[in-house]
Amino acid sequence: MGRLIFYKDVEPLRVTITQLNSSGEGMAATEGGETVLVPFVLPGEVVEVSLDPASVRSAVRRGRLEKIVTTSPHRQVPPCPYFGRCGGCQLQHLDPAFYKAYKKELVAEAFQAHKLETPLLDPVVFGPGVRRRINFKVTKQQTKILLGYHQRRSHEVLDIDHCPLLLPDFNHLLAPLKEALRSCLMEKEEANIFLTKVQNGFEGAIVFESPKKLSLSQIEALTTWAIQHQVIRLMAQSSKGEELLVHQASPHVDFSGVSVLFPPHAFLQTSEAAEAHMVKIVLSLLPPSAKRVADLFSGLGTFSFPLAGHAAVEAFDGDLKAVQYLNLSAQHNKLPHLLRATQRDLFKYPVSSEELKAYDAVILDPPRAGAVNQIKQLMGSSIETILMVSCNANTFARDAHLLVKSGYKMNETHLVDQFLWSPHMELISSFSR
Repeated sequence: MGRLIFYKDVEPLRVTITQLNSSGEGMAATEGGETVLVPFVLPGEVVEVSLDPASVRSAVRRGRLEKIVTTSPHRQVPPCPYFGRCGGCQLQHLDPAFYKAYKKELVAEAFQAHKLETPLLDPVVFGPGVRRRINFKVTKQQTKILLGYHQRRSHEVLDIDHCPLLLPDFNHLLAPLKEALRSCLMEKEEANIFLTKVQNGFEGAIVFESPKKLSLSQIEALTTWAIQHQVIRLMAQSSKGEELLVHQASPHVDFSGVSVLFPPHAFLQTSEAAEAHMVKIVLSLLPPSAKRVADLFSGLGTFSFPLAGHAAVEAFDGDLKAVQYLNLSAQHNKLPHLLRATQRDLFKYPVSSEELKAYDAVILDPPRAGAVNQIKQLMGSSIETILMVSCNANTFARDAHLLVKSGYKMNETHLVDQFLWSPHMELISSFSR
């Protein structure tokens, strides 16, 4: 998406912000009845905006904030100097109380749209300074390396020297990484840098967007950076293939005291503290009588390994590498009698209601798209307890509505905010019958 262009020779429009939408943008109405979306504002504020000419024929106009005439008492100074230019955060200008209320209301609106009446607990917020995985964008302009995130509503890279969301160890890597990349990129060449903080260091991958074969000197520059900054495994990837640059040790993560091997490019919850809180909630919702549990969309075993301390667990996931590493870690920790994993595309081949007879309880943590096909099998099953985790309130509410419609009772919903200063939220509910 290109940068928005606004009228410069037109008098700014004065509007009153009535509410925030689900993306965190302020909504206002013009005298002519047009809806205007304005970033970085709060309900009740009177602001002056310039309008994007590209949206002139649209029912919804986009405005750029030019001046705040009347300030909301819930406005705070954004803690990050890049806020407003960076495309990462949308809500740093909300004070903590309003921020929590707004994010809870987003979930409430999703539930109301699907006629769910379950109680919502107040969000438990994690951060800043706790995020443990990141995808940086990088490009080269003349001799300068730009490394950071996309600018707001743009594909241009905003160069940063720190990010308040990240664990502090990440920020120490950035300046040396830029220097290491200087010889690796041509003018205007782009790449993505994936970094994850694991238990014994960092795991990373550099994905070049153009065909790339690194020279010996380029490999040396990246290898030196990795060794000096505890990057224990580093991959380079392009359309020409994948190359292992550094392997000082096998990365591993800790799931409730169990050491689990971490494959390249694997999924991990954003925050270790939030993950521990989510596991605590899931374990508290599991009935003591449940001795056989199916963990659907298990990934590496975020919930599988903790659950294996209470029941026999069978995990299912579509990612073959995650399944292989889960099984390998179960063997290393002498748990194969309590935990085993099977590769299965649960979107195409959900665990059937007949197969579900083998279990006392089910936990599912699907991707943002939800799990309609699997939910339909659960609707016709004899499972007494279902625990559902999701990072998407809308698909969660849609799937929960189907379970309630089939006779399940939906209990209170826990809200875990590991996506600080964004509209996203983690939800956890139990269903029983």
